[in-house]
Amino acid sequence: MARALYDPAHGYYATGRARIGRAGDFFTNVSVGSLFGTLLARQFVEVWDRLGRPDDFTIVEQGAHRGEFAHDVLQALAQLAPECAATVRYVIVEPSPILSEAQREHLRGERVAWFASLEEVPPFTGIHFSNELLDSFPVHLMRSDGTAWQERHVAWEDDHFIFLDGPLTHPALSVRLGEIGPRAAGYTTEINLAAEGDRGDLVLERDGERECLIHTAPVAKPMTVR
Repeated sequence: MARALYDPAHGYYATGRARIGRAGDFFTNVSVGSLFGTLLARQFVEVWDRLGRPDDFTIVEQGAHRGEFAHDVLQALAQLAPECAATVRYVIVEPSPILSEAQREHLRGERVAWFASLEEVPPFTGIHFSNELLDSFPVHLMRSDGTAWQERHVAWEDDHFIFLDGPLTHPALSVRLGEIGPRAAGYTTEINLAAEGDRGDLVLERDGERECLIHTAPVAKPMTVR
């Protein structure tokens, strides 16, 4: 899954082939106009105020695609809260050179910094934000046979892809499966090791249909607003 999404030469996201918008493969809140960015900008101002109006307020966005949300937020801050806007340092975490180039073009003239990974971002006072980021992380697909857990792998057979159950590929999976506990045969869930952590992030997701599964077998610890 990681290769399909993020391989530098062929990955769906890494090569910039993902078409987001009404005429694309899918669309998000950002795709339908600037209102979403304006609403969140108001929330960011409230956080800035509650933090005591620091002189250096950082907004870290992860999963910025082509920079539309960042542009909407920065424009809204400049219009609605110029005092806050003057303190903002906007940071985008983007591992894809193709997407970071598109972001730089879209945000030309704005005060924005780029980092290839979250680990490279220095300590800051502010917000770590993402919009539907968890959906784009590669996950481990787990399936119970009623007595034990196995990981679902992808194999090629008779000119088509199939699922093939096999051993776990990462030690941390055993720990997470121990937290989930035993399940009936055929029960399937996802574990997102990339989303592990105890940060107080603001993570926006719209995946209401899977809420029951996520609460039963949680895959991430940042706060999720639905």
